[in-house]
Amino acid sequence: MNEAMISYYEREYLETYAREEYLGVGEIVDLGCWMGVSSAQIAKGLQSNPHSAAQQRKVHAYDLFTWQPWMDSLSCVVGTSLEGKFKPGESFLEECMQRTSEWQERIEFHPGDLNRLGWAGGSIEFLFIDTMKNWELLNTIVHQFFPALIPGKSTVVHQDFCFHTTYFIHLLAYRLRDYFEPYYDIPCSASLAFKYIKPIPEHLLQLDYSLSSFTEAEIRAAFNYTQELLSLEKRPIIIASEILALIADSSGECQSRVSPSLDKLYVLQSNIVNQVHMQAIEAQSKLQALQTELEHVQNQLQIAQAASTLPDNSSAQLEPTDTELELKQVKLKAHRRQKKIHSLTAQLEEAEREISAMHTSKFWKIRLGWFRFKRLLGLSSNG
Repeated sequence: MNEAMISYYEREYLETYAREEYLGVGEIVDLGCWMGVSSAQIAKGLQSNPHSAAQQRKVHAYDLFTWQPWMDSLSCVVGTSLEGKFKPGESFLEECMQRTSEWQERIEFHPGDLNRLGWAGGSIEFLFIDTMKNWELLNTIVHQFFPALIPGKSTVVHQDFCFHTTYFIHLLAYRLRDYFEPYYDIPCSASLAFKYIKPIPEHLLQLDYSLSSFTEAEIRAAFNYTQELLSLEKRPIIIASEILALIADSSGECQSRVSPSLDKLYVLQSNIVNQVHMQAIEAQSKLQALQTELEHVQNQLQIAQAASTLPDNSSAQLEPTDTELELKQVKLKAHRRQKKIHSLTAQLEEAEREISAMHTSKFWKIRLGWFRFKRLLGLSSNG
């Protein structure tokens, strides 16, 4: 499925989790499945899960399943079979069900407004959240779904954790940091996975969260905390998210001027991450190919050496035998391959240094640039 809002690494994680980590002691809930790719990946993993309890579970997939205007411009829509297929307001539930038909026995769809649907399905072992888009949805998820989590067992994935407009996720993560332990920053994605380590007190589960629930000091502390949970290349987006949080109480005009710039920063960051990742994959693939080639040549060398044992009177021979000539050729070939391996290894190390330098220079400049931008807005650059 190319038409997916989640990355390759997120898909790989979901399948791996469902196959290797999921125990079946609670339900699996996918909040915001869109075309069903996330639910299908989980269902695929469940198929190979060795636990009998897991085999009895289904994926509970939630979504409005209503086409929105902004979906027309998605990169996973433009140039695909989805382009122009739906008009705003039309349902795509049937399309989603068709695309996931292979896993229809393992997926139960819940179409509709999450704020009205809520949850009444018992304990939740795995919660994949791609719907925490505003404060109302945040409160619905905290009030309805978090109480069903199992301490010491449940996993929660915030799919929008590294997205600049969802600053409230960081505030919630900071407020509940004693109850969730971050354990996997999914590469080349906006997702961060947490383990639910101990029960959340009832008053924190029932609180109606809003921006006014957090002081400015807590907002700054929250983003200092969440930046440290992510890899370096993702941190500029967290800074952008912090900026939106700090100006959220400002005029709409101010925020509307800032948002397009933050959108550009997000696209830039995503492009850099993908470029660096592809460079690393290409370099590693070349190295592995040459290492395989070297092993093959070394095997040939061992065979030739074994066949080159000469009789006791070999010293009297004036001309080299065919076996000796073959041995010399194989040794020369192996020597050349070894030199090639050393050369590529040096190139790989240099590429890794360049990649590291690119990370440092580009992202540091972005970071400093945004601090200057904050000062222009009249905001302190501390924290």
